[in-house]
Amino acid sequence: MKAEDKKIQEILSLYKEGLNLDGILIQLERELTNENRLLLTSKLQWNRGIIRTYQERTKQVCTIYKLKQFSS
Repeated sequence: MKAEDKKIQEILSLYKEGLNLDGILIQLERELTNENRLLLTSKLQWNRGIIRTYQERTKQVCTIYKLKQFSS
């Protein structure tokens, strides 16, 4: 696992409710640019340990990323 992927998983483990893209970028101390959002989205889509959930808030749907819970 790459260092940045591990850092993303560490960040998400601190937030049980998950985070949106901008929240993750802020925690990674990255600029909030469309390019960084696209790069992060591609990383999150291919990470099997992370799931996307959709939460409707005030007539808007936002994507929240969180760690999968594995049963032992």
